[in-house]
Amino acid sequence: FFVIQIILNIVNMSSCKQTDEYKIEIKDNILYFDTQMFPLTKSYLFFNLVDCGKKISVSLYQEKDTKVVTIFQGVIFNQTEFIEFFKMIRPYRKFRAFPWDKFNTNNTLYVCTDGFIICGREFFYSEVEKIDWKTKAHYNMTAKTEVVTLYIDLKNGKRVIEYIWNAREPLFAKLIYLDMRINN
Repeated sequence: FFVIQIILNIVNMSSCKQTDEYKIEIKDNILYFDTQMFPLTKSYLFFNLVDCGKKISVSLYQEKDTKVVTIFQGVIFNQTEFIEFFKMIRPYRKFRAFPWDKFNTNNTLYVCTDGFIICGREFFYSEVEKIDWKTKAHYNMTAKTEVVTLYIDLKNGKRVIEYIWNAREPLFAKLIYLDMRINN
């Protein structure tokens, strides 16, 4: 048991290290990531976070018109760096809040006044045409895991599919609220 635990800890620590350094800044509504430039006018930024021990693995995306562009994936931040990064991109997000208790956006659904956030991606109610969801149970020995597949049809014709593992009652209450709010 201890040998397996040590191996898992070593693998976890090695995946949370980053040898490269990146320069990220925003000037005149343009995000600079090393040598790449991303104009931010009429677009929104959203991120996906994965808790990585005392550090955070961050992937940043830009939503502009009907396209989602990946700016970077799996860049490691310490908590101080992430807080500064969040302050920098905050004006370019749909919602200014940071509702996560931990630095992990996976398997999360937050319902807000103007929209909702699922797995880090933000949606205004006004941009969603229809929402549908299905639940499936997976059994492994005696353990039961419920997985919710959420289908979000946007008014621009795009469909977003998100998965939430280990679904519980509070999640279903939020899904019912979203269903009633969006689907009338």
